[in-house]
Amino acid sequence: MKTFLILALLAIVATTATTA
Repeated sequence: MKTFLILALLAIVATTATTA
């Protein structure tokens, strides 16, 4: 489950970085 949470967090950060 930890891996999934990390991947989800990375996806959110990547999206935020791309948007910003």
